[in-house]
Amino acid sequence: MANEEYPKWIQAIKWTSKALLTVVMFEKVVTPATQWASDAFVKWVRASTDGDLVRQFDAVGDLTKMVRDQFEGHNILVLGPRSAGKSTLLSYMRTGRPMPPGGDLPNRSLGAVIYGKRPNLDANRWSKLKEFKDGDYRSLWKLMIEEIRPDGIVYMLDGRKGQATTLTEVEHFASDVLSVYVDAQLNLPCPRAIHIFLNFADVWAKSDKVARELKRHVENALAELIENNSVFESVKADVTVTQLATTRSAWDEADNAINRLGADLT
Repeated sequence: MANEEYPKWIQAIKWTSKALLTVVMFEKVVTPATQWASDAFVKWVRASTDGDLVRQFDAVGDLTKMVRDQFEGHNILVLGPRSAGKSTLLSYMRTGRPMPPGGDLPNRSLGAVIYGKRPNLDANRWSKLKEFKDGDYRSLWKLMIEEIRPDGIVYMLDGRKGQATTLTEVEHFASDVLSVYVDAQLNLPCPRAIHIFLNFADVWAKSDKVARELKRHVENALAELIENNSVFESVKADVTVTQLATTRSAWDEADNAINRLGADLT
């Protein structure tokens, strides 16, 4: 797969077991001499892992134009603890529409990969997904980082859990994600941008003051992690308050967060 060229298509797959991985792929350059069927990547995944774990979306239109424009040419990882809104964010990126009240919630996910450039994947390493049941999904994040080498990382946090728990999750982000880049043996290139989406503001941000205060604490914690290690000196870090409420007709905060990440990728 490393020597193949992908045509212009958008392909998404989901693991439909107890935890899911969403993969979205798009590339604008078509090479007629190496034209691929739209399900080529899905076939490879089935051969590498387990066909029963894959559900294929439509090949065309699986990311909104706004998201494609922001992420074109870049690989993005969306990570975060359980129920932080990862799958809901990906659903929004695909449809451009907030989820309606009473709609079916997306299945929980271990993370999401958005490919904006041709990947170089190791089938033997990704076959570890077959061994994953309902264990520590964070253990797969290192694999995702090493294989995908993202240009941008989105880490979603649930602000409803309060300041203490949210700041503890920032510490987990350091141990589960940032530590991979600090490991000298891996010698991985750092992403251009690391952004935290402080989610569910419609619930916890009772006022602008409350929103600013929690955002400031998270910004300070993230800045300390980034600034205290020279390996991250070129990384653009940011914290954005978001909400993905079914009671809202628009998710302007999510649009703002996506646009800010896109700006930091350039």
